[in-house]
Amino acid sequence: LSKYDKLFIFLQSLPLGLYVYAGIISIVAPYSGNISPFVRHLSRTKCEITITERWWLQNPFSSIHAIALANLGEQTSGLLMITALQYNQAYRGIVTKIECIYIKKCKGLITA
Repeated sequence: LSKYDKLFIFLQSLPLGLYVYAGIISIVAPYSGNISPFVRHLSRTKCEITITERWWLQNPFSSIHAIALANLGEQTSGLLMITALQYNQAYRGIVTKIECIYIKKCKGLITA
């Protein structure tokens, strides 16, 4: 297991452990921390992070801002990539492009 998996599994077994993990992720990646991410699942093949609609994430159209959604997608894919690459030290990853397509407004609980 990678260090991210081990920490997630350990904290998942504790009361409020997932909230502690979310806090750690927000400290390690402060730019992504402003969307208040909550990591629901993390393994080498799957990462699931949710955000809840909050007033500071809203745009003038009363929905979650597009950049907050892009940030959620970036954090989810980045955490999955880092976790998966921990299993094979011969590879490293560098993000070269991020592209987002927005189909409709987002409100409430958003899962990536």
